[in-house]
Formats: sequence, structure tokens, C-alpha cells
Amino acid sequence: MHEYSFSWTPAEYVRACHAITRHVRGTVLTVPILFAGALILFFAAPFANGSENASLTVFSIALVVLLLALYLLYWGAPWLRARQVLREDPCANEAIRHTVSADGFRVRTRSVAVDVKWDHISQVVETSDFFLFYFSKRAAYFTPKRAIPEADIRPLRTLLRQLLGEGGPTRRRSCRSCLTRA
Repeated sequence: MHEYSFSWTPAEYVRACHAITRHVRGTVLTVPILFAGALILFFAAPFANGSENASLTVFSIALVVLLLALYLLYWGAPWLRARQVLREDPCANEAIRHTVSADGFRVRTRSVAVDVKWDHISQVVETSDFFLFYFSKRAAYFTPKRAIPEADIRPLRTLLRQLLGEGGPTRRRSCRSCLTRA
């Protein structure tokens, strides 16, 4: 059994959100972003007046607006989400304890107890800062590596490979190797 205690900071929560999003399988925002870009160009087209310079100006403005929207989605949304969670979720201000064992993955605070069996963990991803435990296609619990003693990282990887790898409970898995490094 591996047990780790920590409290997260807003900056750490934002980094975890980025890491979780980066490892989501499938398209996350591609269709809405393309739709927004098409809408911007559609509404900007009447202002082009048919001249070459006007068309280039409208296209440039639309591109800048789209890039600004992408920037705000990528950087602004996780910061706003971290602030909201800290403000509204009393558990976010408590010490968090994650436990990894043969029975499953556990999250404990003074207020909350969550037990997730390995059959319901779709994948575990190791990044440079976190272990991400995905319980759905787009959502994961994160354990910061700073909370894990250096000597415990290798045994944790071994346990996760045993539980989630080829010989583990793989019947509900869509990935070939559930423990991946990024």
C-alpha cells in the first residue's frame, strides 16, 4: 500500500488541469473552436467590401480574436476553475490523502472519502509533476510527485503496472498499456 498526503495550491491545480487535458483521448475542443472560427469569419465577411486589403484586415482581426479565445480557454479557464474550487469546495482547503493499493485508489480528506476500484480506473499517466488517475475519459485525480518520497516512485510504478498492465484488470481498458509516461 502506498499512501501520500498533500495540500494543493492553485498553481498546482492549474498545472494538473493542463496535464489532464493533454492526456485526454479524443478531441476535446476541436469542434467548438473550429465552429467559433467559422462564425467569426461568417460575421466578419460582410465588412470586407470586396477589396483585397479589407479582406486581409477582416481575416487578421478574426484570427487575432480566435487566438485570444484559445489563449483564454487554455490558460484562463484552469485558473478560474482553481479559484472557484478553492472558494466553493471545503475539501479543497483540507489536507488530501491518496492511497494506492491492490484494492483500488482512495482519496480521503476530513470531509470526503472516495474509493475507486481498479476496474473503474481507465488509465494512469505519469508526467514530470503528477500521477494522473483517470476515472473517466476526461477526468482524473492527480497525485503530485512532490508528495511521493523518491524511494517510493519505482515501487509505485511496479504496482501500477501489475494492477493495470497486460496481466491486470484490462477488460474495460481502451489503452494497450494503462501506465504511460509523458
